[in-house]
Amino acid sequence: PRPDPGYTQALLAPPSEDDGNLHFAFDVSARYGALLQELEMLAQHTADPSVLVDLVRHEPGHVDALLRLHAIARTMGQRAESVQFLERALHCLELSFHPAFTQAWLRGAARVDYDARPANRPFFHALHLHAVNLSQR
Repeated sequence: PRPDPGYTQALLAPPSEDDGNLHFAFDVSARYGALLQELEMLAQHTADPSVLVDLVRHEPGHVDALLRLHAIARTMGQRAESVQFLERALHCLELSFHPAFTQAWLRGAARVDYDARPANRPFFHALHLHAVNLSQR
């Protein structure tokens, strides 16, 4: 089954006439926001990674939990598992892309602001980790 990432991506405004760029932003659903709060609470009260594994088992598209599991597996030297968690997180983010995002990105005209919206940050974090993993191959 296709995981529900809880993320959606929206086109913020039509292209500006000065630069032709399209500005996009990620948003989280109310349900996913509640899951994020639960994740933060779990992270504060336990250091047991099996809690994260259980969360991902029930919510396979939980990007933030997948990124945390990637970090845990990488720290423990489990490279194959860490890469798998990261690729799953990237896949879930890709599922939420706006239909115009990929073509705009390929043209160099897609803009996603890191600082303006906290929901955009997991996307940048996952891309950074993916680039690091690719450089280590």
